[in-house]
Amino acid sequence: MIIGIDLAKDGNKTGIAYFVDGSIRTATLTSIEEVISISLHFKMAYIDAPLSLPYDRKSIDHNNGNNHRQCDKMLLLRHVRFFPISLGPMRELTREGIKLSSALSSHHLFVHEAFPGAFYDAFSIDRKDIKEQKIIYKKLGFTTRAKNQHESDAIACLLTGLLDTRGEVEHYYGLDGCIAVPRPYTKALL
Repeated sequence: MIIGIDLAKDGNKTGIAYFVDGSIRTATLTSIEEVISISLHFKMAYIDAPLSLPYDRKSIDHNNGNNHRQCDKMLLLRHVRFFPISLGPMRELTREGIKLSSALSSHHLFVHEAFPGAFYDAFSIDRKDIKEQKIIYKKLGFTTRAKNQHESDAIACLLTGLLDTRGEVEHYYGLDGCIAVPRPYTKALL
C-alpha cells in the first residue's frame, strides 16, 4: 500500500522501503525507471525530495531570491533544519522530485513529500546514525536490514506514511506544496 522513497539525483542510489508480511523490505535502486516501475505496485508514495518550487519561482533555474516554499518556512518555525532548494545538489534533486511526483501521480498514486530529518528529530535520534535508527524501528515493532543511509531514510519515509494513515502526522501546507511530518509528541508512541 505504501512505499517510502529516498530519492537521489538521477535515481542513482535511491533507497526504497515497503512492508512485506509485517517486516520492512528495503533496496537501493540505480535508475529513476526502476523507482517508477516498483512504485506502481503501491497506492501511496512518501518521497524524500522537494516535489515543488516556491509559488513565485518559474523554474529551478529562475533565481528570484525566494529559496523557500511556504511549507519549508513552516518547518523552520518548528526548528527543523534542511537544505534549501537553491543549494547546488538540491537543485537537481528538486528537478528529479518534481518529475517523479508527476510520473507517479499520472498513474494515480497519492504522492506525499516526507522528510526523514524531521522523522529522526521527532524521535530525538541522530540523522546519520543508522544503528540508532534501527533501534527506533525495532522499538516501533519493525525489523529491517537497511544496508545504508538511503535505505534507512526510505524507512523513515515509509513510517511517516504509516503514521499518516493513523493521523499521527502534521501536514505543512502552502500555496506551493505540502510536507508530511510526524507530530512532535510521536516519541511517546514508543
